Amino acid sequence: MYEPVHVLSKKSTRQHRNVFICQDRYHPWEEAETYTLFPVEVGPSIVLTYSVHKNGAGLSRKSQDIIAPGDYGLRYLDTGNPALYFFFDPVHPFSSMEEAMEEDSRLLSAKVSLTAPIIQQALDRDRQCIFSGVVPSCGSDALVATWVFPPFLGYKAKNKYNQNPNACDLSDLMVVENVVSGRRTLSPSFGKTNWALTLKPSDRFLRLHFQECLAVSACRGDVMEDYHEQEIENFMEELGVYDGEIDTGDPRWSTPLGSHVHAYLIRQKMAEKHIGSKTGTCLPANYNYGKRA
Repeated sequence: MYEPVHVLSKKSTRQHRNVFICQDRYHPWEEAETYTLFPVEVGPSIVLTYSVHKNGAGLSRKSQDIIAPGDYGLRYLDTGNPALYFFFDPVHPFSSMEEAMEEDSRLLSAKVSLTAPIIQQALDRDRQCIFSGVVPSCGSDALVATWVFPPFLGYKAKNKYNQNPNACDLSDLMVVENVVSGRRTLSPSFGKTNWALTLKPSDRFLRLHFQECLAVSACRGDVMEDYHEQEIENFMEELGVYDGEIDTGDPRWSTPLGSHVHAYLIRQKMAEKHIGSKTGTCLPANYNYGKRA
């Protein structure tokens, strides 16, 4: 049974992840034809960071098999080992992006609103909740129409990131084929990209929705995201790690972060003793094991 060596982030724990992909942070992951996944061996490095080494043959890009639980490296051809850091750009749910859009551009918000004719066409076509197959009764759980892929993201679907969204032609997205009918209680979670529908090759809008769901759920998740910038360094400084004045009675050593720092110091001390045994050098008891980089 797979047991990760690395500490899981809150996001990874919440999603019960058992497959982890590390990426070389210096290459854009969008270059989809230049990489493959390799199994990797993960080992502890400094506090809550890890070293990664290739540990087997790459997975076939044509394989339809489910990836086995474990650690993998998004390894680019002709490059070295990737660093264990989930460096994918974060993607926000549709609902969050829609709120931001409404604040930033009322013109765009009005431009991409569902119209009464399109809503009626979708309801007449579906006549049931396409998520559950149930024909809801009128009332609090009535049938409502919702966008599959919100047209305000049309500039993204058309790969026009630098184009003004207000000026982008979105007419091909403002169609009934991009609308589904669902129960009022289920439609909001669909709009939050919490889940997606089964795909068919011809389902253009469902495929766009699925890609966004995958990006929202799968990207990021490194444990370092649970901490603010410099938080760990400041914590170690306050505990006296950097100046060699460690107070072993400080209650913060019993916190989760304190235990990770302690484990790092033990690893470093063992490594220094190993080096000392080879060279015949004796290290002082107050040797500073927490030097700043």
